[in-house]
Order: sequence, then C-alpha cells, then structure tokens
Amino acid sequence: MTFSCLVSLDGEHSENSCASLAEVTVGQDETMSADPTASERPPNKSWCSVYPSLASWLDGVGDNHPIVELSYNREAFDGFAAPLETIISRLELAAPLRLPGRRKAFRTNVQQFLDLRVELNAAFHVARAEIPFTFGKEGGNVDSEPDFHCEMDGVPVHIEVTAKSPNGVRDLHDDLESALIDSDVYVTLNVPSILRISTEARKAAVQAIVDAVERMTEVTTSVSLPNGTGSALLEKPSPFGDTHVMWMHDFGTDIGPSEEMLREAVLEKKEQSLMGSWPRETLLVIDGARLGHAVWLRPTEVWAGCLPQLDFEWETLPLLGVAVVISSLTTVGFQGAAAPRPGLNSTELGLFNNLTQRLGLLTVPS
Repeated sequence: MTFSCLVSLDGEHSENSCASLAEVTVGQDETMSADPTASERPPNKSWCSVYPSLASWLDGVGDNHPIVELSYNREAFDGFAAPLETIISRLELAAPLRLPGRRKAFRTNVQQFLDLRVELNAAFHVARAEIPFTFGKEGGNVDSEPDFHCEMDGVPVHIEVTAKSPNGVRDLHDDLESALIDSDVYVTLNVPSILRISTEARKAAVQAIVDAVERMTEVTTSVSLPNGTGSALLEKPSPFGDTHVMWMHDFGTDIGPSEEMLREAVLEKKEQSLMGSWPRETLLVIDGARLGHAVWLRPTEVWAGCLPQLDFEWETLPLLGVAVVISSLTTVGFQGAAAPRPGLNSTELGLFNNLTQRLGLLTVPS
C-alpha cells in the first residue's frame, strides 16, 4: 500500500497528518481518486447508517471529517467504512479501558486521523487474538505509556504501535496550500525517493510553483522543482473549485530508504521509552505500509530474517523486540514479522514468542 497526496502519519511530526482519504492510493495497483465534482454535491451521510458502530462514532462530526468526505463516492466510502465498522464493533465488544478517549479523538482530531486508524487497527488485531488489554494513557514523552497494556496467562506485556513516513513532504503540502490559497489551482507534486526535504529546499520549491502559477497561460503546465525535490503538475482552474494540493511519493523498489526510516522510528521510540520509563516487556510494532512498494514487496519471511541484521542499536534497546507489519485502510488487522532483542532471558523470550505467535507475526527461531 502506498499513500499519495495529503496523507502522511505519525502524530509526533507535523508532516504526519491526514487531510483527505479520498485521494489515498490504497493498494499497489488500486487507486480511489477524489471525485472532481465532489465540491458541487453535499456529502451523503445516510450511507453511514449501514455501519451502525461507525455511525455512532461519527455522530455530530463535520463535513471535513475524512470518512464523511468519502461519502461523495459510494465505492470509496464502503471501501474504508466496512473495515472500520469491523474494527470499532470488535473494540466496543472488548470495551478496553480508555476506549471513550479514542472515540473522542476519532471524532475531533481530524488532522491525526490516520495515526488513530493505525492504533485502532492494531487494537482490533490484539482483541481478535483474545489478548486482554487496556489502552495506555496519552501524554508527552515523559508522561506517555505504551499504546496497549496486555496480560497473557497472568503476565503483563505491553505493545507500542507507530508508523513512519518521509519527513518534510507534508510541510511542503501545507506551505503550498497556504501560498496558493487564493489561486484556484490544482497541484500534483511528484516527490522522488528522498528521506527528507530541508526547510530551504521546501521554500525554494514553493516559490518555484507560485511563480509558475502566476505565469500560467494554459490550463495545465508542469514545473521542475529546484534542489532535486521533484516536479509539479499544475491545473488552473482547479476541478475542485478551490486550491487543492496532492502529493505522490514512493521509494520504488529500493529498500534502503525504507530501512533507514524504520531505524529512525526505532530510535525515536527508544528515546521515548526511556523518558517515560516504559516496562522492558514492551514490543514495538512499526506499521511500514506508508514507506512504499519496497516494504510491501519484501516477503514476510525475508523481513523475519533481516530484522535482526538491521542497525536498531539492539544492544541498548530497552524493549522486548521489534516488529514490522503491513496494514491497509481497506482491510482489518495486519501481517508482518518480529525479532526479539538479543540477550533476552528465557522468561522474556518465552513472553516474546507467546505474544508474537498470538499476533500471527513470523519470527526466526532463536
């Protein structure tokens, strides 16, 4: 699964938020595109009635909620709503502690919707495995807890779920929308296989696009961006009736950048776990779905074998182990592989094996 346009994640970074699911590429070859005439029609919220649990979570939300935005297109709406109905109804049945807080965030925190979707999907996966759990407390790094506090055979174990995406792309999108707010232009960014866009490169790219929009004499034109930040296709007037920015990004088949982003995610969570004094019996689960085709194309068996070889600073990692999983916005649960921290004692290794087995994660026998 890759994500195009305004979709990145991880609520701990400004670029990682969600603006429109209607433009998400949901599979390697399947795309649900935004309807250019959507702005001419009101959303059809009645479609939510087919999904009672989801409808209750959406009660009272505005038209800017990502799921409501999809109600311009029935196929797209059902594609995202059906798995959410399954996830939410299963979580309501499990009724873990602090679920109402997640429900509130689902309704109100539109900008971090994709992050919450990742967490709720993982919670569903845990609940489906019949592992009793509660949600952890939310807060800053010092006050934070792992996402899930679980118990298996009377033994506590914890799970932290995170996701990773390229740095700076979201900021480029936001800067463009601000600079072009009155320009009535549709911008499609094509971002190359780079891990991050610097502030200087981002400003130069914005200026190049603003200048190109001012010079436009035809309905569509393209512009190359400076500093190797890619290119942009411009359409004026915008088919959406106002300025709209979409971005496309994929690392292609080169796994190197994706592995580097995974390493960054591990080291960020290592720091957070130390600041929050997390229990060492915590499994870190990284959803790598947004890091491009290379992550999807690598078989689970290969991930299981290569995870121990990645530079995660294993010797100082204060966690039970690391898992890399793949999920989709149009399905429930996830699949993936996990590796234990080297040097676990027999009790810790048994806990790791029990947890990963029940979560359906592939591991290489120690």
